[in-house]
Amino acid sequence: MGMLSVSWLDLDSGNYLGQYIEGAVKQRLLDEASIKNAVSNNFATLIHFGSFMAIQANNLMETLVRRIIPCNYISPLQGLTTLVPTSYAPGYPNVQCENAQLDDATKIATFADATVIVVDASLAVEAESLDRINILLPGQEQLLVCDVANASKLRTCDSCHHVWRSMDVSFAKTNDKITRTLWVGYPNEASGAAIANVIFGFHNPSGRLPVTRYPQSYVEKVPMIKMNMRANPTTGYPEDHVCHSSKCKSLDVADEHCQNLAFDFHLGVKNIGQMSSSHIVLLFFTPPNVHNAPQKHLLAVEKVHLPGQSEAHVRFKVDVCKD
Repeated sequence: MGMLSVSWLDLDSGNYLGQYIEGAVKQRLLDEASIKNAVSNNFATLIHFGSFMAIQANNLMETLVRRIIPCNYISPLQGLTTLVPTSYAPGYPNVQCENAQLDDATKIATFADATVIVVDASLAVEAESLDRINILLPGQEQLLVCDVANASKLRTCDSCHHVWRSMDVSFAKTNDKITRTLWVGYPNEASGAAIANVIFGFHNPSGRLPVTRYPQSYVEKVPMIKMNMRANPTTGYPEDHVCHSSKCKSLDVADEHCQNLAFDFHLGVKNIGQMSSSHIVLLFFTPPNVHNAPQKHLLAVEKVHLPGQSEAHVRFKVDVCKD
């Protein structure tokens, strides 16, 4: 099971903790205080959602069910059909996609003005207590995407991924027929309409999620239980640098010697498209490769909204002593 610490997430949404906590206690990996804290947190959560309120529980649970289970789910196909005439062909009978159905899908793509490919995962592929052994698209989904994209008449192919976790879709970057890749998460009630609005430019999402898109090769090199946030020598970032030893001394100059080193950094941002859009501007700093420093450090974030064919200047204030 591995070592546990008091910082672990004790609100279990599956049956993992119930299965393995006794063994962890016997191996002295977990103490009684942590278990009591976990039980307290779980009951607090249940109370928060009204599980013990005799009068209000039914109404609250009905509200939760209505929020979790869509009453009128709009699929990506329905969302697109609302805006333009659409031809459709299923690419596979189930999410495992053991045998991709290529003939009808490639035939439609050959004559279509634009092609949208939707691939996905499900709880049959990834779920609580069901870890994946790779981060590739399930089954033959990658084959389906590539063959349909290559058969498309024009260089206008969108690939939408209905998955929760990040998957390796780096193959799409080297295919000139695939112009856009959308990560859309698991669907909610209006996700089909939202996807169509993004594809046709009615909405341009400008948020930046803290998600790193790892390639499959990373999974093959790094054990699943390795949680370190720094690379190791096998990835080209040595951990045995001289500054990890007592021979390398650090000097804290922030208070005594670091003064009046703030400056403004100006950056021009231009919207080269025709539609108004927001954009997140990120300012990064790359420190010297010493003292196990991160390869890149985020200094500042600004959000700017620009009409089509317009530009603006974004100003960042950087303080060397603090940032």
